[in-house]
Amino acid sequence: AAFFEEDGTRWYRTNDLGELGDDGTLTVLGRADDVIITGGVKASAAFIQAELEKFDGVTAAFVAGVPSREWGQAVAAYVAVEDSSPEAVAAYKARCQESLGTLAPKTVLTTDGLIMLPNGKPDRLAMIELLAEVHQGE
Repeated sequence: AAFFEEDGTRWYRTNDLGELGDDGTLTVLGRADDVIITGGVKASAAFIQAELEKFDGVTAAFVAGVPSREWGQAVAAYVAVEDSSPEAVAAYKARCQESLGTLAPKTVLTTDGLIMLPNGKPDRLAMIELLAEVHQGE
C-alpha cells in the first residue's frame, strides 16, 4: 500500500510531510502520523516540539497526543529542562501558554532528559505512556 504508480513512475509513500521550495529543494517538515487532532484542530507535534525547544533552559522536547475525554486527543509534552525547580517549571509552563496559545500542551512533564532507547533514539512509546498516565484522560 505504500507504493503507487503515477505516469509510469513507481513511488514510495513515506508518511513524511514536506514542501518543495521555488528552487526545487525539498524540506522535510515532519511525519504525517505526528499530527494531533485536538478539539477538531490539527496540530503538528513537530512544530510544537520545535517551538518548545526554542525556550531558554530547554535541552530537548517530545510532543505527542494523549487520549482526552474533552478533546479526543490532548497535546502533551515531555520536556528536558536545565532547571527543574518548581519556580522554573511554573515559568516554563506560562511561556508555553503565552507562546503557543491553543496549541500549548495541556500536560507537561519536565525532567532532566528524554527517555532514550539503547540505539540512542528517543523512546516515543515510553514517553507517550508516561504522558497519558499523567494526563489521565482529562
